[in-house]
Amino acid sequence: MQADQEKMDDFALRQSTREARNYSAKAIIACKEDSLIYQLMQFYPTKAAEVKKYIRLAGYSDAEIPGLLDRTVGRVPTAEYLYKGLPKSKK
Repeated sequence: MQADQEKMDDFALRQSTREARNYSAKAIIACKEDSLIYQLMQFYPTKAAEVKKYIRLAGYSDAEIPGLLDRTVGRVPTAEYLYKGLPKSKK
């Protein structure tokens, strides 16, 4: 009985650690995505092709770009040039 309880405690600790790591990784990625897009917009304020080129170099596919833009900058007037030529997102 004691051994079973120790195994359960060990399992719970490992599971908790994994969840914390996953949450941390997601938070770090979200922060880095924001930084990437804002820096690209600062360096290329009117050149959507350049911004998209560097987004692709970061490993995003063309299909992922609209979602990335939506969750980082959104459809604000200063970012509207980035949405030209992209498919409209379905909500």
